[in-house]
Amino acid sequence: MLNKRRLIITASLVASLLWGATACAATPPFAEKTAQPTEASVHLKANLQPYMGFAPFFIAQDEGYFAKYGIQVEFVEVPTAEALPLLMQGELDFGSAVIYTGLFNAIARGGTARLVLGQSQWNAGDCASTAIVARQDQAEKFRDVAAWKGLTLATDSAGEQGMQGFFTSQVLAGGGLTLAEVNTSKMPPASAVEALQSGAISLTVSVEPWITRIVQSGQGEIIQSAAVVMPDSQYSAILFSERLLQSPELGQRVTLAYLDAVRQYQAGPTERNVAILAKYTKLDPELLKKMCWVTIPTDGSLKQDSLMAFQQWAFNQKLLDQIVTPDKFWDGRFIADLSSGKK
Repeated sequence: MLNKRRLIITASLVASLLWGATACAATPPFAEKTAQPTEASVHLKANLQPYMGFAPFFIAQDEGYFAKYGIQVEFVEVPTAEALPLLMQGELDFGSAVIYTGLFNAIARGGTARLVLGQSQWNAGDCASTAIVARQDQAEKFRDVAAWKGLTLATDSAGEQGMQGFFTSQVLAGGGLTLAEVNTSKMPPASAVEALQSGAISLTVSVEPWITRIVQSGQGEIIQSAAVVMPDSQYSAILFSERLLQSPELGQRVTLAYLDAVRQYQAGPTERNVAILAKYTKLDPELLKKMCWVTIPTDGSLKQDSLMAFQQWAFNQKLLDQIVTPDKFWDGRFIADLSSGKK
């Protein structure tokens, strides 16, 4: 188990300054349609990892968006597999989770957290934020998916049980193969890159920044992009614990802060965004400028159809206890309140 690193973020003083400033300053149209923040500063806990999908969390902290809405956040650095039970038990108030079978199984077994905002997505026309990469000297050969039979392919920690497994299965189906006909090996992304470069594996399902690192080093080549194979798919989402679900006003404040940060993130690799992400991810600023910035919707929408398709696939693979319907895994009140202008 990875060590958990707690990052206490105190925003009370900043909040008081920002409240005074925003009382006089013009606000964007989106904010005018939504509930305005109060001066009460509330302590919340959320998970965090140094990856691009968490960029809105980094931006919300450093730009004062959490403080703007009277929120003091304590971030706990923990992977999804460990964060999910903490969210379900209420030990974390909100957080990010990749889409995988454990999420739906936890809800089906009585877990109380719910998906409330869409996070990373694969959309038609997007750059390759998730892709299957082959060794450079074998890339042409492996464009023929039928040639993958019997090979070892590296995936993330969710392995066959996550969206990377679903993506891989769709690619394999195009070549007349199934997951049973290749060897999948769970590896951290950095380890998979090393294994690819050493020749220990021929293929890896990779994400940024490792995709750009592999391609720029001349060691590998993208042969399948998730955005091309599975457009309109949800890769990760924001969950609220029971505490926020039962406190709509507080949950909306978190939603507002998060979406303020998403809008700034969607401006891309600006000087300010690059500086913030470099601080939290420890990535070189030049690499951040070159890599793919995954799409995160500014309206918080969730691609529910893709989650149902994922569940159907996982259920057929006997990886899922039962299929969980949207009314059980999704709580759309928070983004609905924004679009309706509810105060």
